[in-house]
Amino acid sequence: MENKYLYKYKKYKTKYFLLKNQLAGGIDDFSELFNTFFGNKWILTGSEAIKLYLEFFNKRKFLTFIPNDVDIILIEKEMLNRKSIGHYIRVQTQPERSLSFALITNPSNKFDVTIQSSAYYYEVRGIRLLDPKVMLENYKEHRKDDLVKIKAIEEIIKLIDRLPIKKMEIERKRAYSENEGEEGKEGKGEGKGEGEGEGKINSRLTF
Repeated sequence: MENKYLYKYKKYKTKYFLLKNQLAGGIDDFSELFNTFFGNKWILTGSEAIKLYLEFFNKRKFLTFIPNDVDIILIEKEMLNRKSIGHYIRVQTQPERSLSFALITNPSNKFDVTIQSSAYYYEVRGIRLLDPKVMLENYKEHRKDDLVKIKAIEEIIKLIDRLPIKKMEIERKRAYSENEGEEGKEGKGEGKGEGEGEGKINSRLTF
């Protein structure tokens, strides 16, 4: 009898999870999914990360766009071999540096994963967000016509640079793959953080 109720519980919990993702698909739901499968190896980027930064700084006037997808950076090459993540199925048939995963029951509900060996991030309200300076470079290189988001990222960078140290609520850190060498872990901080990333991975910003 007990096993029968346990079976029903798991069955309806699975249905609830699928329905929740079909209707919502918000970052909170994805965050729970990513934490379950990736632990602390994922970093949010793209429009959802921009949105969270703007909400954190209470600058919603720059939020003139609706995030249309979820993009994450994954600091773990072994994840390339995964064919599914929860109820999401990998779209590509071959291992690639960039992958998409679509919900079984609703393929339009999906997220994109880019594999990297390391990345700088800020943790905002429990979610790791890619360093906005890195995001700005990515947008200018690959999505230079997306002026609305570029302007929002530039504003985020200004806000971070202006924060006095005693009011600092976020900290710039670096995540790296366990397979990365010791030299890479303690290296120069990927070179594009204007010197801020040099030294250990938990070095604080000097603003």
